[in-house]
Amino acid sequence: MNNTNFETNCKNCGAPLEHKPYETIVKCNYCGSEYHRDRFGRFEENYINIEIMGKTRRFYIASISCEPNYDSFMTMDGYMHTVVVGEPNIEINLISC
Repeated sequence: MNNTNFETNCKNCGAPLEHKPYETIVKCNYCGSEYHRDRFGRFEENYINIEIMGKTRRFYIASISCEPNYDSFMTMDGYMHTVVVGEPNIEINLISC
């Protein structure tokens, strides 16, 4: 492997995937499967289709985070307590294709 091309295999057909380091979308030359290369150099194939103004668009899922909702209160003896309440906040970062 050299510094200008990164090679891995397509998960669908096994053909080698080749691309330049700055490319974020890679398409398999053999079967046409598309892959997203994240900022850490990992290949991802997670995507979601969203309809916006009557047109379906594809977005790759860049990251997903899940943070619980906290509520804090102080008791009469002066101690601060924090408890998890309700559903967690889910944040999804998308990249358009």
